[in-house]
Amino acid sequence: DYESLVNLYARIDEIGKMIEFQEKIVELEATPERLFVLAEFYAKAGFEEKALQAARSATELNSSYTKQFDTFVTDLKAGEFQKK
Repeated sequence: DYESLVNLYARIDEIGKMIEFQEKIVELEATPERLFVLAEFYAKAGFEEKALQAARSATELNSSYTKQFDTFVTDLKAGEFQKK
C-alpha cells in the first residue's frame, strides 16, 4: 500500500518518492491529516507554494484545522521544515 511506501522512502530520506506516494494517498482520499502530511513533505522539499496550497486545502475540508494551518504557515515562513 502507498502508506508503506511512504514509510519505506522516509527511512532512506527520499523526499521525492515520499511526495509521489503521498500525492497518490491524497488522490484516493483527501483528509486534512493526509493533506498536512503532504504539505510538510512539500515544505521539506522546498516547494513552499505547493505546501501552502496543500495546507489550505486541508482547512477547506475542515475549518477546525485553521489553527494548525496558522502554525504551519508560521513554521514555513521561519524555515523550520528546511532545518529538519
